[in-house]
Amino acid sequence: MAIIVDGYNVLHTSRWLASEWKGVDRAQFCRLLGSLAKQSGEKITVVFDALPSEPDLAKTKALNIEVLYSGHGRSADEVIIKMIRASSGPRDLTVVSSDREIKAAARRRGCKVSSAGEFIKVSVGQLARARSKQNREPTQKEKGLTRSETDEWLSEFGIDPHQEDDPYEPMRRG
Repeated sequence: MAIIVDGYNVLHTSRWLASEWKGVDRAQFCRLLGSLAKQSGEKITVVFDALPSEPDLAKTKALNIEVLYSGHGRSADEVIIKMIRASSGPRDLTVVSSDREIKAAARRRGCKVSSAGEFIKVSVGQLARARSKQNREPTQKEKGLTRSETDEWLSEFGIDPHQEDDPYEPMRRG
């Protein structure tokens, strides 16, 4: 599955919709999209109006996304519509924009369409779930081992789990 994102359309929506995406600049926005691409395994292309002005965005391989610029004399909308028309697999393409013309072009070709707000809400949730999975500790670490698991490990190391006195006492005295 491939995703084409209408860069400024989604970026401007993110500033008032998602608290953790508020106030992000273009580079930070691209890093968020890169995290999403890495987590989801989907190819994300983001298209911005104008010419590139940030040299760090030229290193898009590190971001896990492709960043395109419309250049002078054409808009990002035109570039996105051209990409939709040129797609050999439009049914496997998701187009993210709240622009009516882009959404209409995508629907005509059978693409999946997501509004900027819908995409942001889903993305914020996906990234939060990914972070919580990374931070989750194993259950045994939180609750400890059961008595039978403890006995099993003691036996594994040659210690009688039913011994009443301290098996390490001779070592401490020595």
